[in-house]
Amino acid sequence: MGDKRICSVIRRHVGDGLNTLFWKHAWFGMNPFKNVFPNLFSIESQKNCTVAHRIKKDAGGNIIFFWEWNRVSLNTNLMQECQDLESMLLAYEFKCGRDGWVWNGDINNNFSTKVCRDWIEDQQGLVPVNNIFWCKWVPPKVLCLVWRLSLNRIPVLVNLGVRGIHLQSIRCPLCLLEDEDEEHLFFRCPLAQEIWRRISWWAGFDFVYSGSIHNILTLIRDGGEMGLMEKMKMLIASSAIWSIWLCRNNWNFKRIRRSIDCLVDEIKLQAFTWVDQRGSKISSDWEKWKEFLAMAEKMVTQEQHDDLTEALTDLFANVSAMIKGDLQGTNNILKLLENMNLKVAEEYKGFGDVASGLRVFVEQLKAKSENFDVYVQQIDAIEQQVTDLEVVISMLDRYVSLLESKVQSVYKMPTSSS
Repeated sequence: MGDKRICSVIRRHVGDGLNTLFWKHAWFGMNPFKNVFPNLFSIESQKNCTVAHRIKKDAGGNIIFFWEWNRVSLNTNLMQECQDLESMLLAYEFKCGRDGWVWNGDINNNFSTKVCRDWIEDQQGLVPVNNIFWCKWVPPKVLCLVWRLSLNRIPVLVNLGVRGIHLQSIRCPLCLLEDEDEEHLFFRCPLAQEIWRRISWWAGFDFVYSGSIHNILTLIRDGGEMGLMEKMKMLIASSAIWSIWLCRNNWNFKRIRRSIDCLVDEIKLQAFTWVDQRGSKISSDWEKWKEFLAMAEKMVTQEQHDDLTEALTDLFANVSAMIKGDLQGTNNILKLLENMNLKVAEEYKGFGDVASGLRVFVEQLKAKSENFDVYVQQIDAIEQQVTDLEVVISMLDRYVSLLESKVQSVYKMPTSSS
């Protein structure tokens, strides 16, 4: 840090002087007295003496000095240095009680980890660190693991091999499909994929859509201030990461493997335990915890439903505009029929895919919401949209048949006239 050392903002404040070395500790200014007065220090008989050994107060509060030099008399220069030292000490403000430390990096002399970190970054010209995750609901050891994961510092097999550690294999011990790096262990591994899928379905946060573990952490970290929903995401994601890491270690070192059902239940209970013991805004009641997650899930489902409705509306509008434009844009029956056959066939295929996807979505939503009457109306609305879509497809099918009959009639008319 150059001349801007940490001792410039942290210094010793002497009280009774029992725990502060008079000559060797920097308790008066930035430098110890042995450096300020090297000649006096050289004739000191007890170089490890404390402040209490050299300075005392009488009944009236006056300071009395007790020097112990290793020579009987002092020359003129030493006498002058001793007088300068005593003048400095008379101006010092001794605190009441025991010796302590004072932080000068803040106007109010209040010390905190954040203030100290900001001071270090400012002195070294560092850009504020962005890959730090902090959520008081999550235990520090778990936050440390998540932070190390964001820096690619987890001791997975690939990282151990890069550091020169000889290993028989770097394959993932849980699936044996790929090399064990952070992305595979915490996201691409079939076990991790199934855990994220179930946790996403349970919590209402789509972690699987992120595509990688680092994308999950980046979305949480860059989400702005840690609001309630961001804290919930951080809590659940941290619980899942911690459980995956413990599962891997238990299999590696103890040959103990747990089922995915047990791991998912452990993640849910673990997250509830953390927020119960460390959170202040969430009720500790288990039923309230489930209601909170159901509320979050309802918000996500409503957003998905609105997106689906908007997509269907755009689809119907595009089909109508296409038919209207083709009917008004040409008088050639054969050309119109050719264009319509191609476009209807293409759109018909797309409608079939959409209808199939909607039915799968409805079935999944029914399986998930069998115990929640809240979603019954949403399911009925989506089924009605599917029915309307099938009606449109049927109309288009009949339209194709009509056009084909017209083509046949057009081709038969010249034959009959000849």
